[in-house]
Amino acid sequence: MFVSAASISTIVCDVAEKVNLVLECVKDKEHSVKTIVLMVTPSADLVGRGQQAGIHIISLEEMEVSSQRWSSLLSLSYSLITSLPFYMLSFFVTFFFLF
Repeated sequence: MFVSAASISTIVCDVAEKVNLVLECVKDKEHSVKTIVLMVTPSADLVGRGQQAGIHIISLEEMEVSSQRWSSLLSLSYSLITSLPFYMLSFFVTFFFLF
C-alpha cells in the first residue's frame, strides 16, 4: 500500500475499518504516519493498537477542540506581542534566537 512508501504524517479516515487497514499496512514497518484522525470516536482497542504502532489516533471532534485551543493561544500571544514596544520585542526575539 502507498502509506509505507509515501511521506504521510496525518491520515483522515471516515470509518474504523480504514484505520485497521492503515495499521495493518504499517505493521512492523518503518513509516512516517504520526496521526490518524477518525470521523467518529475511536474505540480504546483501536487507540491501543495505534499506540503500539507509534500512531496517535484521535477523533475529528478532539482535533477540532485542540485546534480551537491553539487558535486561542496564538491570538493571545499575538495580541501580547503587538502591544509590546518595539525595543522590547526586538530584545525578546534576539534572546529567543540566542537560546
